[in-house]
Amino acid sequence: MRVFVTATASLMLIACVGGAGTAFSQTNQATPPVSESPAVWSKPDETPNDSLVSPEVSPDGRVTFRLYAPEAKNVTVRVNSDFFRGPLSFVKDKRGVWSATAEPVSSGAYRYNFMADGAIVLDSRISTANLMPSTFMKIIRFHPDLSQQRTLLGMSVLVGFFALVNLSPAAIAAHLTPGVPVVVLPGTPSSVKMAVADLQRDLEKVLGQPSPIVEDAKELHGRPAIVILVDGSTKPEWHEAAVAGREAHGIHVRGIDGQSCVVLEGTDPRGAIYAIYSFSDEFLGVPPLWYWADWVPTRRATIDIPTDTNRVFPPAYVRWRAWLNNDSDFLDPWQKRSPENDHAMLETVLRLKYNAFELGGVADLRPDAPPYAVQSGAAKANARGLVITHHHTSPLGSNLSGWDAFWKHEGKPVPPLSVTNIENLKTFWRYHVETAQRAGFETVWTLVFRGSRDIPFWETFKDAPTNAADRARVINQMLQAEADVVKEVTGNSAPNMRTTFYNESTTFLGAGLLHPPSEPTLIWNFVAARRDHFPTEDLRNLKSPPDRLIGYYLNFQFTSTGSHLAPAEGPWKMAANYRIVDGTSAQPLAFTVVNAGNNREHLTELSANAEMMWRFK
Repeated sequence: MRVFVTATASLMLIACVGGAGTAFSQTNQATPPVSESPAVWSKPDETPNDSLVSPEVSPDGRVTFRLYAPEAKNVTVRVNSDFFRGPLSFVKDKRGVWSATAEPVSSGAYRYNFMADGAIVLDSRISTANLMPSTFMKIIRFHPDLSQQRTLLGMSVLVGFFALVNLSPAAIAAHLTPGVPVVVLPGTPSSVKMAVADLQRDLEKVLGQPSPIVEDAKELHGRPAIVILVDGSTKPEWHEAAVAGREAHGIHVRGIDGQSCVVLEGTDPRGAIYAIYSFSDEFLGVPPLWYWADWVPTRRATIDIPTDTNRVFPPAYVRWRAWLNNDSDFLDPWQKRSPENDHAMLETVLRLKYNAFELGGVADLRPDAPPYAVQSGAAKANARGLVITHHHTSPLGSNLSGWDAFWKHEGKPVPPLSVTNIENLKTFWRYHVETAQRAGFETVWTLVFRGSRDIPFWETFKDAPTNAADRARVINQMLQAEADVVKEVTGNSAPNMRTTFYNESTTFLGAGLLHPPSEPTLIWNFVAARRDHFPTEDLRNLKSPPDRLIGYYLNFQFTSTGSHLAPAEGPWKMAANYRIVDGTSAQPLAFTVVNAGNNREHLTELSANAEMMWRFK
């Protein structure tokens, strides 16, 4: 994976100024009237910045940085990696251009920013046209043919580039040409095959011809190929030993029946999916947020993969990494407009290497739905290989807004909601757990007890207690009952579970009244939900047992402030939140979920969050 924060920032801006492929683009717009007296624009004076080349990679791998800053007295560059030793000495010429050259670098992904007189400055190679009022960034991708560089505009103080220094023919192992076959072994999970279909689409965009699927490497007949490998033990000769652990994945070159092939390997289905999208990102030039940016990759005659290519992505720091689409005023109708839109949504989740999708419900309780039918959103996320988890109003995937519908669906009278008749509630919850089990969902079960919408339970249950201690006691009882139902239905004594401390639960926990079940796999999921967007005092002061599993729910938007239609929290505040929470436990952060609203306004934060949860340190 390359520098995700950098890449996303560029794509974020393109999405904002892009065309019809974005979720919120408008069609059939009236053409603005043309003024009868158009303004006369004069060409601005040219400056050395107009012809400046920076950064420039020479054939031997040296990198030259240049910055047009005629008023500066001192210029330096900061880089995210020790790819050169010591500070670079910048020299200013008579035109006001500062330059410095670093020693040869190896192929890789780097990001940098300029400092002028001690302050981070705008890279002068970026035009200010069409830029949002913020700090800025550009990405430059360098190919072996240095004339093929591309520049994108974006919003960040970071400037990143991907450098592939010139490769001699002897260093190229896999020479992928138009129509390159993709080897998909029999028994490959359907979720991986969906990602392969995305890879076929990307290959055709780049190479111009469809890539066929081959099930047996012996059918290659002397052609290099791309090989999809799930679980290296099935083909140990193709396996890379360093690819090990949950969701780990890699990209490497292997000789297969006399052919030089690129192996995209995962230790499990999600690992293989991530390997596919990592290859598409790095070697095909199709970034994770391509859809939202109307991104069209550069057409190429061949794709040459170096013989020493060995990308290894170890397991993510955070075990469960979830994405919640909430307050989706525009997203919901857009998704319903076309199956392709729904596909693009879930593809993006996986390209960013999230592994869980948070939903408000699982069971389809419409009158004409068969027993144990699942809602389409849950079915689609599961089909793509995503874990299902539930909203903080949806215990075990149920929701009290469907209480009447459930009992009618069962052909029984609708009982009143009562905190004293827990058996009715358990029947309701049990059905939803059974529905998910029958559908084969991989689930992180959410234990919560709230009202029929985003309100405390006592606003829905007429027989609810009136004092804080008794209300907390009811929640304690219900959480234990939910845990018991999950273990009963699944037959698993230690299922993956989380409880979400949202609003009133946060208050009760801070007061010492809330006592979640003592389950070793239960994640205590704290929440930023008090409009402050920093961990609350009870969490900051938490003295967690060494084996306590901690999670965090962060809103990138709030409906009440209107920020669900505009960027709310930037990557830096997001990162600060998660570092605070991670520091409260001796265990690595176990679960994260971000509330992302309509998506497009939160692409920068989403991408930064996905990258951080994978490589937290």
